[in-house]
Amino acid sequence: SFGAPQRLSPAGDNAGTPQVAYDAGGDALAVWRFDGSPASTVQGAYRLAGGEFGAAQTASASSSQPAQSPQVAFDGSGEGVVAWQQSDGSELSVYSSVRTPGGAGSFGTQTMLDPGGHEAYEPQIAGDGLSGTIVSWKTFNGIANTTEVAVRPGGGGFAPATIVSAESSQEGTPDVGIDAQGNG
Repeated sequence: SFGAPQRLSPAGDNAGTPQVAYDAGGDALAVWRFDGSPASTVQGAYRLAGGEFGAAQTASASSSQPAQSPQVAFDGSGEGVVAWQQSDGSELSVYSSVRTPGGAGSFGTQTMLDPGGHEAYEPQIAGDGLSGTIVSWKTFNGIANTTEVAVRPGGGGFAPATIVSAESSQEGTPDVGIDAQGNG
């Protein structure tokens, strides 16, 4: 049966769009959008298998632009990888932050995944817990959409983004998955 509810986000402001991922050992990482000041951020809380969630940590850098649509997955080294969309004031971009494993872990510096020069949004993430993670997102260059992805091996850094679809005015929201052999 379910246990008692546990508040993960700080009190006093709204939180939304939660996502949760589990690693192979049963540890969990929950992430959400936190509507604090000056703009919403992406936060997360870690839970060791069988325990309770720890204090909220912020994954995104403080900005006057809101961070939105967080997604989360674990890689094979136990690192939690979070992706979200956020404007730099002129265009939306897709960002990521990696949380080191364990209860004492923390989020690293955010990294922009898309190359810029166009709108990048609606990120999706997959991790199989055995190898790495893949983040996909939709882009719009003012005329047509494409889908881009960035791949990160477990414990490593993201490779440069790759376009994986033809330009189309009808491009839908991309989704991504990883099979048992680590193929995306």
